[in-house]
Amino acid sequence: MSIDKVQEEESAQEIPLEDQVKKLEMQIKAEQEKAESILNKMKYLQADFDNYRKRVDKELAETKQFVNERLITNLLDVVDEFELALKVAKEGGKPDSLVGGVEMTLRKLLDILGKEGLARIEAIGKKFDPNLHEATEIVPAKENEEGVIIAEIRPGYMLKGKVLRPSMVKVTAATV
Repeated sequence: MSIDKVQEEESAQEIPLEDQVKKLEMQIKAEQEKAESILNKMKYLQADFDNYRKRVDKELAETKQFVNERLITNLLDVVDEFELALKVAKEGGKPDSLVGGVEMTLRKLLDILGKEGLARIEAIGKKFDPNLHEATEIVPAKENEEGVIIAEIRPGYMLKGKVLRPSMVKVTAATV
């Protein structure tokens, strides 16, 4: 037994039992107050966190709304041009004017989508990459080397580096 423990026991024996009980009750009360204080702080922190989460969710929804509004506003110009092209085609009956209007509208639409991060996947003449291309037909290789894309059936697109839709392509393969 250590000297400190012996001294505590001796001093405890000297203090009347009622005083020891009162002292212990005071210690218990102090610990309860400390625990209650910590619990209150935790409740405040939980409330603060809940408020923070609600604020972030609201800001995220507002940002999403803003982005959608901007894209839709830009696409309204394309709608206007399609309507104008149809009006001119109905009135004039000239296929060249319709084709020119539709080409101009398509360029504008692709320009708007490009500003949002959309990019067409290059395919023809490139090596087949299963991450970017989907082979729909395999043709025998003649002069081309194996695994080269010779035709694009449907274009593929990437959005900010992520493949949205792979290109559907015809690929050369060695004849067996």
